[in-house]
Amino acid sequence: MSISVQSAKAKRSPTQKAKKVLLYLLQAEGNWVYGYELITKTGYKSGYVYPLLSRLKERGHLISKREVLPEGEVRPQRTMYKLTKPGKSMIYKVLHSTVENSGGIKSKLGKLIHTFRIRLSV
Repeated sequence: MSISVQSAKAKRSPTQKAKKVLLYLLQAEGNWVYGYELITKTGYKSGYVYPLLSRLKERGHLISKREVLPEGEVRPQRTMYKLTKPGKSMIYKVLHSTVENSGGIKSKLGKLIHTFRIRLSV
């Protein structure tokens, strides 16, 4: 009996860095977010952020689309990302677990999650 590497990786808890990216996506409240925006807001390298976004998209937690450029504008199209409902649910579960393991509602993260609990329909 063998266990696939993919399924084992999918069940790991996100790192602190990943949680910061996820929290920023959650704070976007359903708006489209550019990958570059995540890089500048978190301070992480593109080599970390884009593979993370790719994995989240593969797992159905994000959707993406290419921006539409105005007529005559010549530059590469940027990719925008937005959380799906399963993505919001996953983030809520991960962050809720973090809150329980870090001092509950009294922690800063706990207060933030408590605020989002009302906004999320999970």
